Amino acid sequence: MRTDECKKCGKERTIYGKGLCQACYWYEYNRNKAKSKKNKPLHKKKSKISSRKKIPKAGKSERQKLIRRLDSVFSELRKLESIKPNGKIDCFTCPRELTLQQAQLGHFRRRRHLGARWFDPNGNVQCNRCNVELDGNEEVYEQEIKDHYGESVLKEIYDRSRTTKITNEQLENKLKELTKRLNQIK
Repeated sequence: MRTDECKKCGKERTIYGKGLCQACYWYEYNRNKAKSKKNKPLHKKKSKISSRKKIPKAGKSERQKLIRRLDSVFSELRKLESIKPNGKIDCFTCPRELTLQQAQLGHFRRRRHLGARWFDPNGNVQCNRCNVELDGNEEVYEQEIKDHYGESVLKEIYDRSRTTKITNEQLENKLKELTKRLNQIK
């Protein structure tokens, strides 16, 4: 690199390109870049002819719809079963009183364990703090299950969570059973 007088600022400095010092060169570079951005449209127009083939999105499978419907019915059922005469619901893991809108259905064993997902003692009403912020409040939840249902039910929850395969027919039967129970409560 050579030392010479900068064409822009006139100072004796190392010349980088186009007869400018480093500071002036980068100033001009950024200024020109900003000018070119002003001329560009904010949104690129999509061409009518696409070079990529669009793959249609697959809809929800029958099984996914069935599981979603089961979750909805089970959640509503467990909440309605937990309502006290004053219209409030107690959180299963803490002393909070909740309204129906505030109540969430918390699962002791995670929902990915389909064998235990819709088993009544595994799903109980919890507040947002216990269910989301404390990630289910598992230690207290386990103790509450022992107190309310007994040690044998806790063992059954663990056993059911090891079930790996559930057929669509079993899911449909469970949905019919839960829907029938829900209609009796309403």
